[in-house]
Amino acid sequence: VVSNTMAVSGSGLFAGYPPNMPLYCSWLDCWNHLRSLGQLKRGSSLFFRYYKALR
Repeated sequence: VVSNTMAVSGSGLFAGYPPNMPLYCSWLDCWNHLRSLGQLKRGSSLFFRYYKALR
C-alpha cells in the first residue's frame, strides 16, 4: 500500500494532492500515517486468507 500511495502522492494526478490525500515527504512518513489510520493491510485479503475454526 505504501509504494502505491507514494507513486500517486504529488504525481500530478488530481487524486495525489490535498484534500484527496496528504503529501508525504518520504515513504516512512507515509507508512507512519497509514499505520496510525490502520490502513497498512488494505487489499491484503487477496494474499492472506483468514480461517474461522468451528469449535
